[in-house]
Amino acid sequence: MSEWFGRCQTKGLSDVQYLTDTMPDNRDLLGFANASPNLLACFFRNGRVRLFGSCWLFDPQSRGWNVVYMEARKSGIFKRKLAWEDNTENFRQALVRIEAFARQIGCDDFAEIFFRAQAVLDGEAAGGPEPSLALPEHNRRLFEAAGVADVFGGMGSWNDSPAGIAEEQGQKECYDKLSQELLQQIRSAVLYAVNEW
Repeated sequence: MSEWFGRCQTKGLSDVQYLTDTMPDNRDLLGFANASPNLLACFFRNGRVRLFGSCWLFDPQSRGWNVVYMEARKSGIFKRKLAWEDNTENFRQALVRIEAFARQIGCDDFAEIFFRAQAVLDGEAAGGPEPSLALPEHNRRLFEAAGVADVFGGMGSWNDSPAGIAEEQGQKECYDKLSQELLQQIRSAVLYAVNEW
């Protein structure tokens, strides 16, 4: 990654933004690597904008993954940086609603996770190790709260037994609505946190 970044700098890189989908169609796929499109938008001094996306290549010898960033050649994507709004209050409200719902259906472990994410967002608890990107305090809290609240994945995740419990209790529609809202707020929080400072 540092080699790629250095090469971009020699070509006049002036800024980078992280882009991702805030409304994924299928939350069940989020347990798999590279299930969501993640892009880096690179802005160059000469006015060029280039998108770079990750391509995951399996290495059978090491039995691991090599992640290569490849340029997506799309002309006329956009000419200036995108802007994101601070969604702190919407994120907090989504956490409050899904925490209450998790308690209602008897998923107290997940309710505690959502409660902890609120505390991180409000600066009342630490989110974990310091992110490698030196973010301003408010942005760091948003970023860390998003990390705590991101419970979407495979077995053992919010996508697993809570979905079945909600369905058994006739609450599947509410589960889906609140889960989609939370995921959108998590993604929006990350986009704001890393791009708006």
